[in-house]
Amino acid sequence: MASGAAEILGEEWVLAGKGASTRLVRAPVGWWLQFVGYEDTRLGRLIAYNTFLGRPPQASQSGDGPPTISDHFIMPNDSYPRSFEDMQTPQMVAEWVTAVTHECFSRRTNDLPVQMNELEDVRVSWESSDIDPFEGAALQWLVSMRVVCGSRSRDDLIDDIDAVLADPFLEASKPYASTRKNPRTYQEYFTALRGAVASGDRGAVESVVREARTDSLRLLGVPDAAIGDVVFPEPQVSL
Repeated sequence: MASGAAEILGEEWVLAGKGASTRLVRAPVGWWLQFVGYEDTRLGRLIAYNTFLGRPPQASQSGDGPPTISDHFIMPNDSYPRSFEDMQTPQMVAEWVTAVTHECFSRRTNDLPVQMNELEDVRVSWESSDIDPFEGAALQWLVSMRVVCGSRSRDDLIDDIDAVLADPFLEASKPYASTRKNPRTYQEYFTALRGAVASGDRGAVESVVREARTDSLRLLGVPDAAIGDVVFPEPQVSL
């Protein structure tokens, strides 16, 4: 099914993983990992995953953003979501992937300062609320975006990373690429990132991010040819 859909979709989509873990990954992969795969339950629903690769991607159904699931997502020109029974041919899967790309994936851009400003606006909008949505994966996303964009001073970024490391939800979702053979933790990653930021060496910071990104994508089975390069924004504040 996935290979047939990939043939229909063309070179923008590649296969990654094996068996039940097979995914259709949007290529070349830049700052955002975007893929479609089957949910790991008996329901067999399609899910669309979309996450920022400023830190290892989390093992969840949604990544960074609300979940996009086949029995909830309404395609253009449809009046209701397509059921599992309606998604049993490569052509139907390809149509769903195309709709999700247009409606969800294309909202993400490699213009990271723009994405960061939008995220900061969301954070500010919640400041007067008793609820803080920035914990766990959301806090990691915000802090990673700040580090990659270099939007704050070294001391402020260290404080941000310390908040991530102290977050009780730090390991609520494991990194997607963590396995028994190749274990990965967010404690390990953010500790390394903190050390690089504390050194004041922007090159060291970029190396930590790049290496974790490439490592995660390879462990997920993304072909090297589908892993694109990334350009770090000019830091807004010097370390």
